[in-house]
Parts: sequence; structure tokens; C-alpha cells
Amino acid sequence: MPPQPCTLVLLGPLPPGPQAGLEPLARRFGALLLGVDEPERQLALGLAAVTPLGPPPLGGIVAALALAQDGHLLVVEHAAALSSLALLERLATHADDADVVLAERGRLVPGRYRRSCARPLERALRDGRLDSAAALRGLKVAVS
Repeated sequence: MPPQPCTLVLLGPLPPGPQAGLEPLARRFGALLLGVDEPERQLALGLAAVTPLGPPPLGGIVAALALAQDGHLLVVEHAAALSSLALLERLATHADDADVVLAERGRLVPGRYRRSCARPLERALRDGRLDSAAALRGLKVAVS
């Protein structure tokens, strides 16, 4: 199956120094968003910043869904992105009509989220349902 058009979101702190490793990710996934607490650095890199709307990782996922340009959002921790290209490809190409495709049951990240998950996940965040089972209640979830 061809990969789903995905906006890639990297959560967590950026390592110091040049970010040349982001270029291949940006080329592969098109849109790239960084969900970290360093907006000045992100803007200096020319990347869109996502300000988390609550505790991680759910707060970052909800904020990124509001900015996503594609039908799906692919979320991974920044520290794991470059070493997890095969995992990102597997999530992006997973053939399933699920709302959410997780790499591992019980963990919100890494995962692929449909834009239609925005409202249910906003409600979960607002209601304080931060663990994965509670946050994903009512959504169709698959594990890749």
C-alpha cells in the first residue's frame, strides 16, 4: 500500500547543533512540525512550532492535529525519529482504516492519527484522561 500522506510531528527536545537529519524527514513526509518548548530555535530552523496544549504527549498530539495539513499525523519522539525510519514507514503504510495506528499498545507515541481524532482527543485532554487507554476510548485503534 502506498504511504498515507502524513504530517510528521517530532516531540521532545531538539539536540544541540545543526539539524541536517531533519531534511530527509521533511522531504519524505512533506510537512514537518516540531512540538518542543524552544520556539525561537524552531523558527531559526524554518520549521513550524507546535505549542503543546497540555501534558505530553497528548497535549502535543492535540496541538499538532489542529495544524496538520494532511489527513494523517505521524507522531514520534524527536530523539527516536532518525533511528526509527523503518518504524515511521511501517506506520505510514499500515493498511488499516483505524483512527489511530500505534507502534505499541499502551503508548500514544509513536503513532499515526487521523485528523478526525482531534475532537475526541481534545475532550480526553480537557477531561484529564491522559493515559493511552482512556485517551483513545471510542476510537478505532490498531497496532502495527
